[in-house]
Amino acid sequence: MQLKAQKRVTSEKILAIWEKKPRYRSNSGAPLDLPLEPHEDAPSFTELVEEALPGKPARHVLKELRRRGLVQQLADKIILLEPR
Repeated sequence: MQLKAQKRVTSEKILAIWEKKPRYRSNSGAPLDLPLEPHEDAPSFTELVEEALPGKPARHVLKELRRRGLVQQLADKIILLEPR
């Protein structure tokens, strides 16, 4: 039970930063689609995970968020936040 609660807190922390921090939002205020890996100076999912959960592997966090139905990974490795 404790592990499940910890995963929920982890997910909420990632999504809160993604939805609220200007670096991860478009000019219209919507969460950006993020590439998994960094590219030049653009934000990435890996950067988001490092900011929210230092030391956690981005791919493991992605797997958990996908399992919970909170994100979608597209073929070109873009991570899309689904509306909550």
